[in-house]
Amino acid sequence: MHNFVGHPNALQNPVPTDSSAVKRTELLSCEGQTVSCVEVAGRPDLDAEEFTPVLALHAGEPFSAAKIEQSVLALEPAGKFQDVRVDLRPELECVRVLLIIN
Repeated sequence: MHNFVGHPNALQNPVPTDSSAVKRTELLSCEGQTVSCVEVAGRPDLDAEEFTPVLALHAGEPFSAAKIEQSVLALEPAGKFQDVRVDLRPELECVRVLLIIN
């Protein structure tokens, strides 16, 4: 299950997976912006750094909805997670990407 979530109330009000128009709009609104960082969070029992090599999107690159989707798909088999949610946090001239795993 993928939930693409946007700021400001990302964790409090997750966007349901079936609202593809909303998540697609959120992703496209960030398209091309510089990524300030990509973080994997949500499971304190795991070392998030070990998943960095499988991510398709990295800090300093232009944001790409396609690369976000590739990253989510790469994380699922890597850790056998039930859920990977994307939280986009727009900043002044860039976007912070948080991949939340459950």
